[in-house]
Amino acid sequence: MKLAAPFVSETEATCPQGQSLHWLGYEVTEDRHWFGPMPPAELCAICWQASDCPRQFAYAPAAHETLLGWLPLNTLAARRLLQQVRPWIEPARS
Repeated sequence: MKLAAPFVSETEATCPQGQSLHWLGYEVTEDRHWFGPMPPAELCAICWQASDCPRQFAYAPAAHETLLGWLPLNTLAARRLLQQVRPWIEPARS
């Protein structure tokens, strides 16, 4: 699977400079998922772009259906759904 921004792995999202991000929510009117730095944001204090950084980043769900779909894959709810529901679905589809 190819990763899309802001994801650097299936479970970790980061800003362009490498600070870990967590999901802030979904904005219906803009059709965007919003991500922000996880406290404490150590890299934000020493980032060379800190003065220009909005510290909130928006990504369209359509950019990657698996990672950013209805619920971004790095959220606790998405991971829990995968652990609970996936074992039921996989045997039914095989």
